[in-house]
Amino acid sequence: MRRREALRVVGSTALWILGRGLALGRATGEPIFRRYPELAADVAVAPDRPFGVKGLGETPLGTSVLIRTRTEQPLHYHRERLEVALVLQGEGRLVVGGREATLRPGQLVVIPPMTAHAFVGQMDILSRFSPKLMGDVVFVQAGSGPNEGTPLILDYRPPEIPQDRPFAATPLANAPLGTVVAVATRLGQPWHYHRSKDEQIYVVAGEGVAQVELTRKRVGPGSLVLVPAGAIHQFQGSLQFVSVFGPALMGDVVFL
Repeated sequence: MRRREALRVVGSTALWILGRGLALGRATGEPIFRRYPELAADVAVAPDRPFGVKGLGETPLGTSVLIRTRTEQPLHYHRERLEVALVLQGEGRLVVGGREATLRPGQLVVIPPMTAHAFVGQMDILSRFSPKLMGDVVFVQAGSGPNEGTPLILDYRPPEIPQDRPFAATPLANAPLGTVVAVATRLGQPWHYHRSKDEQIYVVAGEGVAQVELTRKRVGPGSLVLVPAGAIHQFQGSLQFVSVFGPALMGDVVFL
């Protein structure tokens, strides 16, 4: 078994060398690998606080955080950032403009800039912000706050994979600052990179291996992978995952 795995690593390294030689440009940062629920083990919300936040990592074009609500994350908005929130655990409600919508695990919420919103209930939420989150949050002290956009609530469903294809991808949402895509692989996803888009990947189901440049890790349900623009990467195995790209994904992918 060890010999077989060693051969796989050697083979992947050789393919990486070939792929890196074909790729135009270089990775703009380092990849980040995390896994839920382990990444949330040290997130404690004080009794006098309604929520807590833990930074999970940044790439040049985006920030990923875990939000844990004890009662709520009060009404707030982001001046210039798109937020894509994935409910990992618990149930609650999204409040926007005086209206409420129920949230459950596996649902995604795409929230445009300058759109006041609150998460109510006990939940763990993975949020991806594009571009990077830097002093952009404003909590609403009075009134309902700005409402310049319309949030979109999505249910993740893996796409059907054609018999002659190793994987399939289906866009779920597209906005100027980001794109959400559902991906399913039968055998894997070949080496590729994105010229000017960062990618956050969250594995919903399946087991396999992810490799970003020379970093190779086993991944499964709850795995989080942050891939900076320009970094060549691939997946091996049967997987279902959701990708959040920032900014919007338009003809940016290059397969090697």
